Amino acid sequence: MGVTKRIGFKEDINNIAEVFKALGHPARIQIMNILLSKKSCSCGNIVEILPLAQSTVSNHLLELKKANLVNITFSGKSSIYSVEKDKLNVLNQFISNYIENLGPETFKKKTTSKTIPNSELVSTDKMTFSKKKKANNSLKQYNYKFSHKK
Repeated sequence: MGVTKRIGFKEDINNIAEVFKALGHPARIQIMNILLSKKSCSCGNIVEILPLAQSTVSNHLLELKKANLVNITFSGKSSIYSVEKDKLNVLNQFISNYIENLGPETFKKKTTSKTIPNSELVSTDKMTFSKKKKANNSLKQYNYKFSHKK
């Protein structure tokens, strides 16, 4: 976001906007769910779960890092990612205050939307890993093929 777009707003509002912008992509929300469920993992572990290329996952992790939503710990050649819980607490407080200020009459309407439980969002089942890996391979059929690589 450009500097001029931030001038008229408080710093905390700009910080919240950065977090919402970082969470504005479904892949990043899924990555956050994975990190929350596993406490910490490497980019390679996330790639095994999601049907995305390693470079794509790395770019999404970079966006989450820019918003200070994830921490990086270096272990040898590996980078281990974990969730920055303080930033999530700030986000939780903001959303709670926002909903509280809307008033209870806002939520009295019966909605037809279904909340998806975390167990459906992040699956760590070994059978699911193999299914996702097969799905991942089917997506890779559109990548360039090089004769010297298998």
